[in-house]
Amino acid sequence: MPVDVSAEVIENRPLSHEYNVLALAAPEIAAAAAPGQFVMVKAGGSFDPLLRRPFSVFEILRNASGQPSGVSILSKRIGPSTRLLYDTRPGQRVDCLGPLGRPFTAVDPPAEAWMVAGGVGLAPFATLAQSLHARGVKAALFYGARRGDELFYLDFFRALDVELILTTEDGSVGERGRVVAPLERRLATRRSRRR
Repeated sequence: MPVDVSAEVIENRPLSHEYNVLALAAPEIAAAAAPGQFVMVKAGGSFDPLLRRPFSVFEILRNASGQPSGVSILSKRIGPSTRLLYDTRPGQRVDCLGPLGRPFTAVDPPAEAWMVAGGVGLAPFATLAQSLHARGVKAALFYGARRGDELFYLDFFRALDVELILTTEDGSVGERGRVVAPLERRLATRRSRRR
């Protein structure tokens, strides 16, 4: 059952001049959240912007004893709501409703999982990668961005033994182009093996 909390900002980690990860103290949401779910978030106490915005649960945060203590969200500053989130500071509060949505369907060994992301589309895959790793499922992340400095959390995924297939539009990291090109090649290879 979703809960509505006024969550304290624990940390605001800028990843670039556009992207940040906002850590929120929301133990009730963290305890119920599963990979693939999201929260509705609103910063500031005014009516502008009026509505909450959806954000995938990026990480489920845990305290020193391993108990769920909060969630984090990955955000890109592109409008009034995300600008407010980008500018929040520890100690401030944001309205947070969740967890919402259907979680990812379980993938059991010896199956493998492929995750495909670009930009903030990476957000639902951090918790999924942790879950897959814990169950021994082989995982690959096809991850693209405009530039290499917009490919975030690579070490996080490497630590979980996730195979990284990286692309950038400017060619600064990985293959030049969009992430669908290596994905299509991998799919074609799989189809040819089945024949």
